[in-house]
Amino acid sequence: MHDHDMGDDASEMHDHDMGDDASEMHDHAMSMQEIDSLSLPAGTLVQLVPGGYHIMLIDLAEPLVIGETFDLTLDFDQAPNLTVTVEVSDR
Repeated sequence: MHDHDMGDDASEMHDHDMGDDASEMHDHAMSMQEIDSLSLPAGTLVQLVPGGYHIMLIDLAEPLVIGETFDLTLDFDQAPNLTVTVEVSDR
């Protein structure tokens, strides 16, 4: 799965590196790294959540406003694209 539709270079997929014991810290902060794609094996549940796999919005032309919505298109290699409506929240 890849993400797009927020403008050029406005979104990245990330994963938090929690280590084997789910508590790895680097300089008192969790490690996070950009990933190019996310495997979605058939029959398994993969969630985009804070503290795990997530989509980070960067370099937006305008700030997000809590309560507003925007469309985000998820691009799959072996399935049709899926556009989801995302509501902006404070968490």
